[in-house]
Amino acid sequence: MTLLFSDAGEPYWEVSHKGHGRLEHRQVWVSEELEGYGDLPGLSSVVMVKKRVSRGMKDPVDSVQYAVSSRRELPPWEALNLVQGHWSIENSLFHVKDDSFREDRLVLHGHHRGEVMSLLRNLAVTLLRGNCNLWSAKEPLTGRAQRLAAQPFTLLPITT
Repeated sequence: MTLLFSDAGEPYWEVSHKGHGRLEHRQVWVSEELEGYGDLPGLSSVVMVKKRVSRGMKDPVDSVQYAVSSRRELPPWEALNLVQGHWSIENSLFHVKDDSFREDRLVLHGHHRGEVMSLLRNLAVTLLRGNCNLWSAKEPLTGRAQRLAAQPFTLLPITT
């Protein structure tokens, strides 16, 4: 990827955001030079996002992210949304599973048992996010999970 963008020139798009005590500046490049190249099916666009984060008087921190997409003629602002959207999965599912079920601390011997437990946790998160007469709509997900962990059989009438 580095070689592909080694002579990238000016970024196709730039954006800055200020908030939470920091200034973030992103530059986006999109290339379609690798379309049809290699073993990755559907590869059409490759994206490079350079990010600089400044926090007050501290030295800025630079990082580079790469992403691939099957979309042709991907506009740079949509490419940035795709790259940033990756974290919505982390924040809405994996972080919740780790906080509510301590998934990262559990070690199951045997690949299939771990997959089954992960699927059951996904189902539990989905059920906990839904409307139910067991909790109010304002109750946080972690509170719902703690209640059901203390009294798991209260779910039986709902699931049958």
